[in-house]
This record gives sequence, C-alpha cells and structure tokens, in this order.
Amino acid sequence: MNQTIPRKGRCREAPDTAGTTRITRNDLAYRKIGESYVAILTDEGRMVFLNGTAGEVLKWLDSGVREQQVPHELSRTYDIDLPTAQSDFEKVRADFCKVGLIQEESASTSASDVPTSLTADVDLRHEIKAHCVRSMIPLQAFIEVTNACNLRCTHCYLSRTAYKRTIKLRLINDLLTQLRDLGCLEIVFTGGEPLVHKHLLKACERARELRFSVVVKSNAALLNEDFVSEFRRLHITEVQVSLYSMNATIHDAITKKPGSHAKTIDALRKCASAGQRTRLSCVVMRSNFKHLTGLKEFAQELRAPIGFDLLVTRCHDGSTASLNERLGRDDLCWLDTNGFMQGTIFGDGTHVRTEEDSKFGLQEYPIEDPSSRPCGAACTIAAIDSFGEVRPCIAFPFSLGNVRDQPLTAILSDANSRARFIRSFTNASFEECSGCDLISACPRCMAVVMQETGACAKRAEAICDLAVYHKRYGG
Repeated sequence: MNQTIPRKGRCREAPDTAGTTRITRNDLAYRKIGESYVAILTDEGRMVFLNGTAGEVLKWLDSGVREQQVPHELSRTYDIDLPTAQSDFEKVRADFCKVGLIQEESASTSASDVPTSLTADVDLRHEIKAHCVRSMIPLQAFIEVTNACNLRCTHCYLSRTAYKRTIKLRLINDLLTQLRDLGCLEIVFTGGEPLVHKHLLKACERARELRFSVVVKSNAALLNEDFVSEFRRLHITEVQVSLYSMNATIHDAITKKPGSHAKTIDALRKCASAGQRTRLSCVVMRSNFKHLTGLKEFAQELRAPIGFDLLVTRCHDGSTASLNERLGRDDLCWLDTNGFMQGTIFGDGTHVRTEEDSKFGLQEYPIEDPSSRPCGAACTIAAIDSFGEVRPCIAFPFSLGNVRDQPLTAILSDANSRARFIRSFTNASFEECSGCDLISACPRCMAVVMQETGACAKRAEAICDLAVYHKRYGG
C-alpha cells in the first residue's frame, strides 16, 4: 500500500562547512526503548529496529551533527579509537542508506536487503516488546483533543449530553513532552472530531518535532485541501477515516448530516491524490450491515487498508442509546448466510490483516496463554480524554487519574493503585471462560467487558456472539 512520494519535502539537506551534504529524512519518527531503538518511516508506514549504536548515530544525524563529526562522537561515547569509529560509522551509514533512513539519489537497495548488522543478531522486536510490557511503557497513546463533533452518529459511544470540552494546546504540548519522556512512540489524536480543534495542526507539528509517529482519527467531513496539505508537510503517518457505506443515503442517515458522505469520499480522494496514507474503518451495525457492498473495492482503489468492527459499544455515560445499532444474532446469521464474514471482513484481499500490516507489530497478547495480559491497556497503551482523565485505553470507562491534578508519570506508575489494579488482570482472570472452545477466536476486550458487566473479567454475551463467527472464519 506504499504510495510513491516525491523526494521534495521528504528529506532535510544541509550543506556543512566541509562541503559535504548531509541528507536525513523528514518523515522520521523514532524512540529509544530499553537499549534499542525503533524508527518509523511515516510516509511508508515502515518500521525499522536498531541496536543501541545505530540508534545513537541516527539521533546524532537527526539532531544536526555533521557526518564527519559522528566518528568523533562514537569514539568519545564508546571509548574506541578514531579509525575504528570511522569504520563503524561507514558500515552503519551504508546500512541506513539501504534501509532508507538516509536517502540519497544513488540509494536503490530494497529495504528487504538490510543486513543483520543493523539490528544485531537477534530479533529486536521481541526484546523491545518484552521491555515495554515489563517497564509499562505506553508505546501508543490516544489523546482525545475534544469531545465535540460535527456529526451525530447513531452508534457513537460519547455522551450526547456531556459538556463539550476541548484540551488546551498548552496541556497537549505538556502531555506530548511527558509521553516522549515515558518512551511513547506513536500519538493518536482523536475525538469527538479532532479537526474541530482549532490548534490540531499545531499539536501535530509539536508531536512531529518530538519525533512521534502521528495518527489522526477523523470522519473526514472537514478534511479539506489545506488540512491534507499540512498533513503531508508534517508527514502524518496515517489518517484513519470512518466510512459506513458507499450508499450516501445510508452513510448520511448514520451520521445525521446530509452531504457528509460526499465530503468524506472527496477528502479520501484528496488524500490519495496527495500521497497521504489513510485507513478506512467501518462499524457494522443494523443501519448498514446489508449495505456494505463496494467498500472493499473503494479501499483497494485508494490503496488503503480497511477494517470492520462488528460490535457497537455502550455510551460512556452508561446510556444504551447506541445499542439500538448493535447487531443481533439474526443479523450476524444474515452476514454468515450471505458470505460477507468470510469474503469481506476476514478475506485476504481486503487488507484487513496483511503480512505487511502485522510483521512490524510490537504488541502481541496471546489470548490462549492464561498468564499473559488480555491486551495492552494501562501498560503499552494509554489514553487521555478531553476532560483530562487518563484511561487504560480510549474505550475503557475507568479513570486512572486526571492530568490536571497530577503528572502523567505518576498516574501511569505502578505506585498508582488504580493502574496496578488494571495491570493485575491476566487471561486466567476470566474464570467464567475457562475451558471454552471459543477462546482462540474470542475478541476479548476488558474495556467492552466492563461496559457490559461492570467488571473487567467476566463473561459478556455480546462478545460470545462474535466469538462464534470469529471461530468459524478465523478472525
């Protein structure tokens, strides 16, 4: 799904006093995690794992250290002689060119040809993931910049009556700094509708200055050419867009905003034309489950992944208005009978779950392992809502604390009893589910379970219904 992006704007070219030219990419996000580094090339959505030495070289180059100075930095940092440091740097630099971290006109080697010297002799993915879990590093953080929205979707989990709140830019910037210091790599700006926030672009710019990968979740009805242009300038990793049907009448009935479908489609085409990576998201519900034809083909036209969510969740305020859209067993049977589950939601051709999407992932939580965590909630995932409440994930109706009262570091610390409570749960905590033959296909989610039952680890009928179909089609 990689787009072909012009070199202009992608790389920083700075002639130094010695007459050489340093070229580093502007679409770079990276973070030191433990003794290793993770780097993301945001224009391509590609992740690279670096050992400590290579990561330090990348950081020096990105911060403006001239290439001829890097061997001296290596010599001082690792207490080695200058000729050895020079030789080591030349090897690392050649590897960087091959993988694309440094991009030059002559670099044509495929990323698949990257030698093992770049990532040492071990698979750093498992090392990094284990370190994140062990050290409770929120690798991905959701910031709900506002709960206001330009649409009124029938299935929305946000309260219909809650006071509309927007996080001030100063607080967003402070959160970004704290998250960087915690080791967070990716920021997801969400809402409400984040494009409603008048300082969203400034927040995105600050996040990119801090070398975060940035994702924006949007309905795209407000995503005009100016936004698309700025997203490209800032090298936003991905815009995740909600699209409920290719039938405009169906989509607009769900959003309760006539014309929203046309605006969303137009925005998606603008993104594709500009080379801005997108991802489509469709909640499957009673209003649209018989009107999903064409979504897969449209996603393929855009060269974008598409995901389908079969569960409508309850409103965070406890109301059940959204549940009018939840699929019943008869609705799921209709999807089954018509082959939609197998042919579209879990089919290989939909880009729902491709090898490219999964092979760079760091978060793996095997549901069949009783001792493992059910998910990364309050561990490798953190979320801050528009009221400042820190949640284990954005859908979890449980507050760990408020960033207006105490630092994020303290809230996410294991010293916080509420965070420690959420982290105490393992798959073995779901005692009611022990021995169930659907476990391997169960879309177990503590956030949804709490919404459904008021507890974190109980049996939830709505999830059991989905597990039956996931078991049948391997979802």
